[in-house]
Amino acid sequence: MSTIVTRAGKGSPLTNTEVDNNFTNLNTDKVENLVEDTTPQLGGDLDLNSHDITGTGDINITGTVVADSLKIDSGVFDINLQGSLDALPADNDESHIFTTSGSGSGFFAKYGALGLSSRNKDTSSSDIGFFTDKLLRVEIADTGGVFFYEDTGTTAKLTWDASDEDLDFKDSVRAVFGDGSDLTIEHNGSNSQIKNNTGVLQILQFVDDGDIVLSSDDGFGGTTNYFRADGSTGEAILYHYG
Repeated sequence: MSTIVTRAGKGSPLTNTEVDNNFTNLNTDKVENLVEDTTPQLGGDLDLNSHDITGTGDINITGTVVADSLKIDSGVFDINLQGSLDALPADNDESHIFTTSGSGSGFFAKYGALGLSSRNKDTSSSDIGFFTDKLLRVEIADTGGVFFYEDTGTTAKLTWDASDEDLDFKDSVRAVFGDGSDLTIEHNGSNSQIKNNTGVLQILQFVDDGDIVLSSDDGFGGTTNYFRADGSTGEAILYHYG
């Protein structure tokens, strides 16, 4: 950095040579590119004048960032929050807020109903996925279906079909009841099984005079009764065909 000659107070004026040297030194030391200055500082606000800040690297800011929106065009990306974040709408209504303490967890808080929605660029509906450790765990389709994925996040093993109103268990997916897996129901791809591991397996009929009926194949593509517990007469009736 060259020396710029000045005079303090009401000292003698700069000589012509000193003025010329000052201009020469200022021109020599000017920053042609911000890259040359590794720690540039602003004395006031930075007006981009409708232009963009572009480049590769990090932006580290201490203080408050105010923006109309945040847009990430494409590709794989991470948003790392080193401190805390409170995201409020423009009216600062704290009943709508996303908060993270910087400890690795975040939550939405809202007094009343909380809604999540997803839209494509053409405003058509799209699915919403919930991930942990970058693996898909739960997916909500725009049709209302809900898909629960196994531990690798690749295959949905339990599905709520909203249109058919069915809860669909895939092969070898068990419905487990009781604290100690006391009762399980599953289809293993070949057979359907009800397994009771604790106490008595009970089938109870509470309808007045109601029956309990066990039916199976009749040998001709249909079904027929094999056993009936008649609730009106108290009879236990066995049947056979052939």
